[in-house]
Amino acid sequence: ALLEATRHRFNEFRCNFCGAIFTPKLEVTGIVDTIDGRGIRFTRSALSLIAFCHVWAGLPYHRLAQMQGMMGYALSPSTLSDQLSKVAGALKVFVDYLRSLACDAMVAYTDDFAIQVNAEKAVIRKNSSGKISYRSGTYTSVLIAILDDCHAVPIFSSGLKHAGENLKEIFADRPKGLPPPLIVADRSKVTEASDALLNVSACLQHARDYFVH
Repeated sequence: ALLEATRHRFNEFRCNFCGAIFTPKLEVTGIVDTIDGRGIRFTRSALSLIAFCHVWAGLPYHRLAQMQGMMGYALSPSTLSDQLSKVAGALKVFVDYLRSLACDAMVAYTDDFAIQVNAEKAVIRKNSSGKISYRSGTYTSVLIAILDDCHAVPIFSSGLKHAGENLKEIFADRPKGLPPPLIVADRSKVTEASDALLNVSACLQHARDYFVH
């Protein structure tokens, strides 16, 4: 199992004179926090492994929970999500670094797809043309930036923004001396980024789908 559990059981001692009960306490060195009132504690290495599996390996919470259950150490998807949120601040520096690398890329591919977020409420937002409207749809956008050394940097963004809006946000800090990057995307309005800093090219596969099925 990726995550293993250790159960500690302590003997309780009662004073024969006053009847007080003494219970030894667990040394919490290296332990981060408890969850759900069940007394479950996670080490820092466990939190790092959860972040590694979810963020880098791309394992959804329910898949990671199912795999843990098959190995005999069951954890719920909500538990994994709660624990990852505890190290999200420490991971932000890596996300910012990846975004800075993508900002300097010359070629990038992007698309988005709808996701279900039950807690997300409809909000008032401006679209790319400046029109104000309610937006309730939630999306996950992916940007794959190709660096000069041919390494690919994938960046996932989930929320109310479309792929085009996330594009403009990532490339907003692009150095002025660099030419506009080539963005490969479909011709959907939500993935377009009408900005002089971006050179958008339509995807050939989407164009082919109009003629070949």
